Amino acid sequence: MMIKFKTPQKKGDVEKKKKNVVRRDVERQRRRDMAKLYQRLRLLIPSKYLMRSISDHIEEIVDYVKDLKKDIEDLGRKRESLKEKKNISPSSSSSMKLISDDDQDRIIVKSCNDEVEISVKGGLSLSKVLKVLMTEGLIVNSCVSSTVDQRLLHIIQSKVNTRGDIDLAMLRSKLMSLS
Repeated sequence: MMIKFKTPQKKGDVEKKKKNVVRRDVERQRRRDMAKLYQRLRLLIPSKYLMRSISDHIEEIVDYVKDLKKDIEDLGRKRESLKEKKNISPSSSSSMKLISDDDQDRIIVKSCNDEVEISVKGGLSLSKVLKVLMTEGLIVNSCVSSTVDQRLLHIIQSKVNTRGDIDLAMLRSKLMSLS
């Protein structure tokens, strides 16, 4: 009968295994983080730009960003042509800009993980805002109203629908059209 003895592991082998375990854990955490970031990115993109595979999604997202840049450039050109048609002087242009900036800050829509936060300043009807959110498939989690600088402020937190295909810009434009 032959007796086999277990050979003791070398110190280098133990350290190598520890490094592999650490490397594996770091890679697993990196993949989790990438999945979370990818999910957040998907929530910002309209469903028509989403395909089946991740690489297709990324390509479509790049196309979407290019489309947005083109739209911004087109709107800038339209704005300049409207200024020329109206013969807006530089002094009145700056006062017009202040008015439009204030108007732009009146309704703010932003995404936080799987939630959408809507801030509404001014006398916009809360019931109309809530109706738009419901038609868009958002579930209202909370709504806080207060008065700031003698103006009513509503902050509404909503959960994104199960599809996750909410278009924040479109939602904001629908809310802006309520006033």
